[in-house]
Amino acid sequence: QNTPGEQHGAYENSFDALEQMKNSESLCYLLGGLCLLVTGYNACGVLVSHHLSAAHRIIIDSCRTATVWGLSLWWGWEEL
Repeated sequence: QNTPGEQHGAYENSFDALEQMKNSESLCYLLGGLCLLVTGYNACGVLVSHHLSAAHRIIIDSCRTATVWGLSLWWGWEEL
């Protein structure tokens, strides 16, 4: 499937992404923050699995998904 625009049918362009990062300091800070958040999330998941069990980790992950969905409904980003 081709997409319209200057990407010539490509969905992703790594060189363009690197160029955007080079030209946007705020984008670099956002990506760095995202990396820190994902690292923290995975570290907490490892701790939960170590102290409790993998089943607890899966339940917590499911609750996280339900919480995000519930908040998006509450804020009006989605409708039932």
